[in-house]
Amino acid sequence: MVNIYTGQLVKVLWYGVYSQNFPVVNGVKQGGILSPVLFCVYIDELLLALRQTNVGCFMGSWFVGVLAYADDIVLMAPILPLQCVECWPCVMTLRLIST
Repeated sequence: MVNIYTGQLVKVLWYGVYSQNFPVVNGVKQGGILSPVLFCVYIDELLLALRQTNVGCFMGSWFVGVLAYADDIVLMAPILPLQCVECWPCVMTLRLIST
């Protein structure tokens, strides 16, 4: 499995013109059969950390502070910021976008 994700080069097609090849240093392959499972393993740490904090929204006794489907994640809380998430993207090399 390491060979699948090591040494990948990709290029971008933009308005009919290809970019030069560049290395892929993180992420999972789009459409790869293992990609959903690998992403779930990767993101599970964040989901568990959010659940353990009890910070977020509840519906009765059900915690709904984070909704996740495929590669989409919605963090929900009545207050900002979610302190438990602030340093997580730095450790996992992700970018956190708030809307």
